[in-house]
Amino acid sequence: MQVVPPQAYFVVSAVFHYLGPSFAVLLFARVDVLGVAWLRIAAAAIVFAALPATAVVVGLVVLGQVPAAAELAGVALVVAGVAIRG
Repeated sequence: MQVVPPQAYFVVSAVFHYLGPSFAVLLFARVDVLGVAWLRIAAAAIVFAALPATAVVVGLVVLGQVPAAAELAGVALVVAGVAIRG
C-alpha cells in the first residue's frame, strides 16, 4: 500500500477551499446579469440594494461572523433606503 504524500492533501485543500469559491464568484459576476435582465428596473434595484444586507446575514448565520456597529448601521441605512424608495 502506497502512502499519500502530505503535499497531495495541500493541493486538494487548495483546490476546494480557494479555487472553488473564486470560480463561484467569477461565475456569479457573469450569471447575475442574465438573471436581472428578466426583472423590471425597480425589482433589479431592490435586489442589488439588498445584497449588502444579505451578505451580513449569511456571514452571521453561516460563518459566525459578528458584524461591527458600523456594518450594522450601513445595513440599516440600506434597508431604510429600500423601504422608503421601494
